[in-house]
Amino acid sequence: MLLALSLAHAVTLEDAWAAAEKDGVDMALVREQYVAAKTLTGAAWSLISPKVVLRGSFTHNDEELTFDANALIPEDFQDFVEPTDPLIVRKQEYLDASVSIIQPLFSGKALPILRAVYGEVGAAAEDLRGQEAAIRSGVAQAYWGVLVAREGVIISERALESAKKHQSLAELSADVGLAAPTARLQAQIAASRAAREVAA
Repeated sequence: MLLALSLAHAVTLEDAWAAAEKDGVDMALVREQYVAAKTLTGAAWSLISPKVVLRGSFTHNDEELTFDANALIPEDFQDFVEPTDPLIVRKQEYLDASVSIIQPLFSGKALPILRAVYGEVGAAAEDLRGQEAAIRSGVAQAYWGVLVAREGVIISERALESAKKHQSLAELSADVGLAAPTARLQAQIAASRAAREVAA
């Protein structure tokens, strides 16, 4: 029994649990599903969150167009009128940009979506806890199954040794006439059965 315990405890049950939770494919899948479900809350909140919209454009024309009112005044009257700068009708280059902040006051579809998303996140958390419990249970069953199997090997090997000793005694007893000839055959059958138990 002590040998079986030492073999089974080469890896502790806690180490086996940790390895299954860290490297198990099923566990990784459920964890990723939980992470994906949590990201949906941000998408749902975006329905009622403020949005910043930035727009911009840059225009480059082949030439600048201007209107010079001074050219329309006859030369005789130019001394009576104060000259003005030419009016730019179309600039050669210009940048147009705007920033808008949009805040929805109410979104009828956002509230049920938020509620559904938080329900989905809660369900994913429960799935994660359930999967963790299932993995721990499965690892514990496998761990103790190995321990029992190793103990079974030791017991069956001892039973084989005992069957072989009994076979030797039965053969000696049959040789000197102390046992019936069938005792030899029965001992051989018992030894063969014990060898099959060790193999199993």
